[in-house]
Amino acid sequence: RKRRRRFLDMLHRAMARKKFLHDRRRVARRIDSNVHEVAEMRRRLVQPSGARLVERWQETREEVAASKVQTLWRSVRRRRAMVRQVGRQERERAARRLQSFVRRRRQHEREDQL
Repeated sequence: RKRRRRFLDMLHRAMARKKFLHDRRRVARRIDSNVHEVAEMRRRLVQPSGARLVERWQETREEVAASKVQTLWRSVRRRRAMVRQVGRQERERAARRLQSFVRRRRQHEREDQL
């Protein structure tokens, strides 16, 4: 029992460490991308009519992000529809199988009566 408990504790610590490192890497990536975005904004602001350039750049980024979200949502909807369709097909297949079984059974019962 103690050995099992120690093993489970070690496993739990390893999983917690893995999650911690994953979260830390995700935050580091986000910070790095934010640093690059700020540098890009600074470069654009220095140029003539920089504020307008930054605004256009930001709008473009938002449009790209919105299209990505829309694509993801469409794929989720398609997947849900596919799951519904597969379930419906399985039910229809099961109903056909039951119906054919009942027909064969009735046919045999009629043949036996004759």
